[in-house]
Amino acid sequence: MSLDRSLQTTAVLRCGVFVAVLLFVSVTVRAQTSSTFHTRLGEPAEVIKKGALVTRERFELDGELTVIIDYRDSGSPDKLRILPRGSKLLDVHSDPTVSLDTFRGLLHLLVQKGDRGKSVMLSFINIICLPKNDCAGVSETFENLTIYYNYGRTGMRYVDVTWTNK
Repeated sequence: MSLDRSLQTTAVLRCGVFVAVLLFVSVTVRAQTSSTFHTRLGEPAEVIKKGALVTRERFELDGELTVIIDYRDSGSPDKLRILPRGSKLLDVHSDPTVSLDTFRGLLHLLVQKGDRGKSVMLSFINIICLPKNDCAGVSETFENLTIYYNYGRTGMRYVDVTWTNK
C-alpha cells in the first residue's frame, strides 16, 4: 500500500513540475520588453522616462522608418507605431508613405507570430480622413494584440500595434 502511495506522490510531483515548466515557458515566450526591441532594432535614438521607468523609446531605422514604442509601468509594451521617417501624420497628401511590404517585413521582425497569438478577426475600418475622405484602414486582431494599418493614396502611412491588457 505504501508503494502505491509513493508512486502516486511521485507522479503528482512530476506532473506539477511539468505544468510549472510549461507555464514558465509560455509566459517567457509571450513577454516582450525593451531589451527584446533593443536586440531586434539596436539602441534607441530617444528614451523617455518617468522616474526610473522607461515609458517611450524611438528608433530610427535605415533612414526610412521610425519606430515608437510606449511601455506600461510593468515594462511590457503597450503600443508600437511604425511610420516613415519625418512623418507628422498631418495630411494624407503630404505625409510620406512606404510600401506595405516594407512595413510588414519590419512588423514580422518586431512582433513575431508566436507573440501575436491566434488570429481572431480581420476588419476593414471605414474611417474618414477629413476633409477629402482619402485614406482607409485595416485591422488584424489576435489574442495578444491588434495591428492597424493606415493607407493613403500612394502607400502606407503608418502601422499601430496595441497589446491587450492580459
